[in-house]
Amino acid sequence: MQAQTVERRILEGDVVQLVDTAKQVGERLARKLKTSQLRNVYGLVRQAQMEWQKSPRTAYNSLILLQPKLAYFNNRTKGDMKPLQDTLDRAIEVLREDKEPNAVHFKNFIDFCEAIVAYHRANRFESD
Repeated sequence: MQAQTVERRILEGDVVQLVDTAKQVGERLARKLKTSQLRNVYGLVRQAQMEWQKSPRTAYNSLILLQPKLAYFNNRTKGDMKPLQDTLDRAIEVLREDKEPNAVHFKNFIDFCEAIVAYHRANRFESD
């Protein structure tokens, strides 16, 4: 039996864990990552969210394909996006274990991303 990761608990609906983890990640990202850099990732997540109504499979695939894009974005930010990449990679791995689009996990992933963006913005001291 696989150990229950933070990301698994989040995707399965642990809202307290979602908020706590998003706060930690958002605060860490706010130190170095510009809002526009985070929005590059969040924009892809939002596109997948909008696609869900038309084609859950396409939306699911878009989130899976976010993994190599996160690696690319992390490289472009010289490692500043590493906390986000690590956290979302683990969450995406949980989505991948589903094998098929799971509406609850998908929604919780979107909520998690939104919370990270909110905490990043709340803690970003420099004007972007």
